[in-house]
Amino acid sequence: VLYVKYRMENSHQLIKDFLLENTMDGIICGTSEVCYQLLSVVNELGIRIPEDLRILTYDHNRWLGLLRSPLSVITQPVAEIGNQ
Repeated sequence: VLYVKYRMENSHQLIKDFLLENTMDGIICGTSEVCYQLLSVVNELGIRIPEDLRILTYDHNRWLGLLRSPLSVITQPVAEIGNQ
């Protein structure tokens, strides 16, 4: 488990070190912002999605539709959750 703050300046290096030091076939991102940071590192390291690593993220953002690689996304009804 790697805890990354939403907008942490050194998160790129933390994610990179985590991927280099651990063997895994999939990752779950708590937010699409963390997923964006992960994808930057994955691209830099030449990791192929989904062949080498499968990614699941929460919070569907419009930019996810621009990706060439498939990701699994859990969309949450944010407005409904906020009204509870």
